[in-house]
Amino acid sequence: MLSERLRCTFLEGDDFHPPANIATMSAGVPLTDEDRWPWLESLASCARRHLSSTLGSMLSERLRCTFLEGDDFHPPANIATMSAGVPLTDEDRWPWLESLASCARRHLSSGERVVVACSALTPEYRQYIARALGEAAAPLLFVLLDPGAATLEAQVARRAQQGSHFMPPSLLATQLATLQYAESEWYLHIGGDPYPQLEAIAEAIVARLEADGLILESGIDETLGSE
Repeated sequence: MLSERLRCTFLEGDDFHPPANIATMSAGVPLTDEDRWPWLESLASCARRHLSSTLGSMLSERLRCTFLEGDDFHPPANIATMSAGVPLTDEDRWPWLESLASCARRHLSSGERVVVACSALTPEYRQYIARALGEAAAPLLFVLLDPGAATLEAQVARRAQQGSHFMPPSLLATQLATLQYAESEWYLHIGGDPYPQLEAIAEAIVARLEADGLILESGIDETLGSE
């Protein structure tokens, strides 16, 4: 409720516990400091990313809902693989998508809206997300940001130089090669360099949702606007 009124992202700390912590607590065993430090590091890292200006966080602020950054749900093994410049396989990606979809489903089951940013590169990945979320996500809308390879390369290189992301620029070509879609899949397909106009893009998405009757003005409905 507080994040709705402040128009900001809400991070639920329990969403960031690794499977080992969840298994430990489920068995009735208290966590140790050694268990908690990686969890706190993951939570703090996510908060730090949300404090930077991204389209997902801007959109979630306007819709007064939770924003989930897909990269926050990669297990340590995936991060180590990508950091080493090795592309992920399908076997690497399925557990990641399962973790991300499970978190989104928990928020949706509580009556929230959710904005998710992730590289669901193939129709199979997007269909899995749709099945995993089920009716709780109706309507489920996919938006593709398509700035072109040159813009993406510059952005990935900038983040790598700043140390703000684990993926090296060398992996971009494999991700673009993996990307598959039919135009009919997208609620919106936004071309061009988005980075100078993120605010305008967020406003355009909200305006489209309003025009289609999927949200009321400024993303606020009777439930969110009432005490």
